[in-house]
Amino acid sequence: MSYADFFKANILKFRIHGSVQATGLCPLHEDRHPSFSCNIEDGLWKCHGCDRSGNASQLAKLLGVEAPKENDRIEKHSPLQEIVRYTYEDQNGKSVLQVRRYIPKTFRQFRYENGEWIPGLNGTNPVLYKLPQILNSEIVYIVEGEKDVETLWGFGLPATCNPMGAGKWKEEYSEWLRDKSIVIIPDQDETGKNHGNDVARKLWGIAAEIKIVQLPSGKDISEWKDLGGTKEVLDQLIQETPALTEADTHTFLSSSPPYKTYKTNKEEIRKEDWPEILPLNFQKTPSPIPLEKLPPGLGRFIHHISQVTQVPSELPLSIALSVLSAAIGRRASVQLSTHREVSSLYTCCILEPGSRKSESFKVISLPLIEAEERLIKEWKQKWKNWRA
Repeated sequence: MSYADFFKANILKFRIHGSVQATGLCPLHEDRHPSFSCNIEDGLWKCHGCDRSGNASQLAKLLGVEAPKENDRIEKHSPLQEIVRYTYEDQNGKSVLQVRRYIPKTFRQFRYENGEWIPGLNGTNPVLYKLPQILNSEIVYIVEGEKDVETLWGFGLPATCNPMGAGKWKEEYSEWLRDKSIVIIPDQDETGKNHGNDVARKLWGIAAEIKIVQLPSGKDISEWKDLGGTKEVLDQLIQETPALTEADTHTFLSSSPPYKTYKTNKEEIRKEDWPEILPLNFQKTPSPIPLEKLPPGLGRFIHHISQVTQVPSELPLSIALSVLSAAIGRRASVQLSTHREVSSLYTCCILEPGSRKSESFKVISLPLIEAEERLIKEWKQKWKNWRA
């Protein structure tokens, strides 16, 4: 049973909007107007009436019905074939997340929640692969992916990697490797080498020693092994590789994150990688905006929109401020020391799927759109007169 079939069977007045969003009457309370929103792609849902939310399995438990299997969506909507699962555990051995690999080559992440694996991480704090096994190791090998980690463990070498591939090493991972000797074996391409340098940079001053070992053949340690590489040869490569020194900090360790270069018809451009993304769930939730502090007309308008669309008042207020800014347009400006700046306000509304962002935007922007259409009609007539 797919998520769409599950929701259709248990939600009255179920209706799909667009490709993945759907609405209906909430089965958890007396609901006369559809306040239940769900995503038929990932199974997440939320009721804007009773303010309850969760995933498809949790809803099934609340209703006492059969839950859709975690891989139904993959089997029904994709030709992908699962070949392996990599389970990440925290320092206490508790399952945290799982990476699944498919053919054709692709990866998907799952989180462990209420005794089952749920698609998506949804704010889960990621950890290093094989974390419990490497905590007591004096030397730790770092590679780019889980397959390469398993290859090194096959050699009897304690290895790890970060989830989600190259460029995703977080500062907090380094603390688990404090005072350890680190051997980084990067993939032998530009992305892999940049990733290895980035890991070394974030471990500098934390690890007791860092080596970056370049393989003589193969794109990674697994391919190198398939080409005939052995543990004895790897040990020799590691012994011949000098540890990073203070002098190396003047090359890549003390610099910004690694640069990529690409060429255009005119010149070579150096482009800096994106910095590490800060998860929104780590941010402090701001205090509610008191509507009584707003001009009376605007405050009442926001309050009524919030009640009608069943959304937090901050959502329509944020959109309304942008609409007001657009309405003012070039009619007002601010004189700065260097130039004059017209009034412009840009807002970004980030909420879970099914939170009625589009509906709120449509309702609030309607007067502006109508005003624009009216002005265009008036000016078209004036233009005709002038042309005549």
